[in-house]
Amino acid sequence: MAFLYPFSQKTAERLRAMPGPGGTHRWLAQVASGLRHLLSADKCFAFLRRCCDDFVVHRPVPDAEIEGAVEFAYAGRPAAQINFGRHPVDWPEPNPALIAKVLADVAPAFDVERDSGLAASDVLPRLFPPR
Repeated sequence: MAFLYPFSQKTAERLRAMPGPGGTHRWLAQVASGLRHLLSADKCFAFLRRCCDDFVVHRPVPDAEIEGAVEFAYAGRPAAQINFGRHPVDWPEPNPALIAKVLADVAPAFDVERDSGLAASDVLPRLFPPR
């Protein structure tokens, strides 16, 4: 049976095998990097803190070490969390004038009607159904 995680298989493997002596520092940075697209920095810290408290038995892990790993992983990341389709999006209302302008001014990348058998007038109402 396959498992589907919202992070890479490598991150899943790291979470299954908690670090031993000499591997905690690198493990923290690797797991934080694997979770950065999924969790905010604060939630990542809380998750790693819990992992260390419950599963790292060879030594206590100070908050500063976890903070350092999270800062390393999240450096340069946009402040807003990226939505990978797991959360509903509050889309703006369609702007018919802007849609018409784009259809009139932007050259298509391929011949939609020939390649799909559908015209924009067939597709756009389904993408933006009346509410």
